[in-house]
Amino acid sequence: MKMDYGEIERLRDLAGMLPHIRAHCDAVANKAVELARRLNAHGYKLDIDLIDCGARLHDIMRLEANHARAGADFLRSQGHYAVAEVVERHMRLPKDESSPLDECALVFFVDKIMREDELVDVHTRYEHALNMYAADTPGGQSVRRNMNTALCIQRKIEEVLNCEFE
Repeated sequence: MKMDYGEIERLRDLAGMLPHIRAHCDAVANKAVELARRLNAHGYKLDIDLIDCGARLHDIMRLEANHARAGADFLRSQGHYAVAEVVERHMRLPKDESSPLDECALVFFVDKIMREDELVDVHTRYEHALNMYAADTPGGQSVRRNMNTALCIQRKIEEVLNCEFE
């Protein structure tokens, strides 16, 4: 999967992606690529280009309702099917300890530790959302499910890299 930065910028311009959203996506991409390279050094075979492109475009339709689906549909309409899958899955992955640590999981996770362009821990990233929704509401359940999925992915990465996220 190879997409040059000119194509990424063309897509961002076509979608009207705002500068602060681009900055967030670039921060997610930079951290995701860094982690992917480290994981690949430990035997993984992650597609660095797919991670980079998927992360740079994951919020391309952030201002739309159901932005992950809207972004994926937009990218499919432009012929970018593999990147569309990463974009579509960046908001929700199955919470399953046996799920693979793949390109979608890595972009999902890094998006959950990046508050705009600031690297934070998972709990800090979810603090506001946890306070907004009661635990027994659909919104609260969704927030907790995504936070637990991010923590599961974090544990997998920490195990492989033999390090802890702060």
